[in-house]
Amino acid sequence: MLYLLLAVCVAPVIASYTAYYLLPPAGRTNYGALVEPQRPLPALSLRRLDGTAVEAASLRGSWLMVQVDGGGCDAACAKKLWQMRQVRLTTGKDADRVGRVWLIVDEAPLTTS
Repeated sequence: MLYLLLAVCVAPVIASYTAYYLLPPAGRTNYGALVEPQRPLPALSLRRLDGTAVEAASLRGSWLMVQVDGGGCDAACAKKLWQMRQVRLTTGKDADRVGRVWLIVDEAPLTTS
């Protein structure tokens, strides 16, 4: 009776290892795709919202979420910026590895409210 109880308890563990190592699933599900091939950041003159210059080299070494939009940020633009912030927060302790960049392509005055 003891051996039967042991077999019933150990059988699912052995079956799971067998299925994992000998019968791997055919496909994987990913929730995103990397850009391949990676493209280098072109030489840009970057500024912060307060007008101070930013070196493009300071962005190196972190993952970047980039939004390209105009300075007159409408409701759709504001929603995209909010979603970028929420996605960054979901990374938890790795949030400092993710940078958010808003490339403003015009000279429209900004509303940062």
